[in-house]
Amino acid sequence: MLQKKMVTRTLIVEKGHVKIVQMNPEDIYVPIEDKDSPNNITRMLLDPQNIDRLQISLMTPDWSEPLIAIEKIKGGLTVDGKTYWYKLVAGYHRMSALKRQCVSDWLFDLYEFETSEERIDYQAAENGHHKPRKEMGIEDWANYLSYKYKHGWLKSKEDMVKQMNSICQNVHSSTKTGAINRAVSKNGVHQDFVIRDWSEIQKFTNNPNNYTNGFTYAYKGNKDPNREEECGWTVKEGYEHEYIMNAIKKFHETRNTSYFVNWVKTPNDKFPTAKDKRELMSNNYDKLETSLISTIEYYNEHKTFPWRQEAWFPQDNTLKEDKFIKIND
Repeated sequence: MLQKKMVTRTLIVEKGHVKIVQMNPEDIYVPIEDKDSPNNITRMLLDPQNIDRLQISLMTPDWSEPLIAIEKIKGGLTVDGKTYWYKLVAGYHRMSALKRQCVSDWLFDLYEFETSEERIDYQAAENGHHKPRKEMGIEDWANYLSYKYKHGWLKSKEDMVKQMNSICQNVHSSTKTGAINRAVSKNGVHQDFVIRDWSEIQKFTNNPNNYTNGFTYAYKGNKDPNREEECGWTVKEGYEHEYIMNAIKKFHETRNTSYFVNWVKTPNDKFPTAKDKRELMSNNYDKLETSLISTIEYYNEHKTFPWRQEAWFPQDNTLKEDKFIKIND
């Protein structure tokens, strides 16, 4: 039998929390298909495999984890002849798993939100603060930022950055950056410094109107017939080493040389202008090329590279591996 005293979780958001309630999941309205309400705008799609896994894990629930959040429907809501007095706020995958299991009794956190913004901020915090069972992707977070921007709750890219940093403690930095850039692109948000995602990089590169003269650039290592059949690459700051290696491999395979079309990250206190960031990136190329030259010199003198493979980590328990395995043994 369920008892509220079993719950040991810490509230992610205390504001608006009313109490823990015990009820049948079937009596909670799930607004995932509503077209005229924000629903949980942070959760765009449900993952059937994740629901399958949750069906098993919820058989022995961990009450130290956040509870499914619900709120009361003022005046009730009648759908297909049934009147609901509560609706789901966060925990869509868990709710789907409970209903598949035909669970008739569960514990929920009841919230009362004063505004729609409070509700969606709770949904985002619920996904951003704890380690979610189904991680939100770039499009999910971009959808959240777009909704807030369209309602005037966020005014600029800087607001989006602050919002993501404030609620996304367990979200990878690349996901946060990608979501912000995607939301900025989708909504035409003004930005002092443009960062394009991969699809925008391709569109911009393919558009002849973005060139002062000559032909469009090639990218992804494709051969450029207009530039002596060189191979073109678009390179983000920080990935210079990766693309130099790509160019080396491409030359080995095709005997075609390469060119790089570069783009830098947002200027910061240490490198405050685009010029500073571009000089930094060019210097990174110089350092890598100097390292490559010294490697070639070493090889020419010693007929071997200045590195070697030493050992393998033990990994195969079927062979009872428990110690490092020398490669040359």
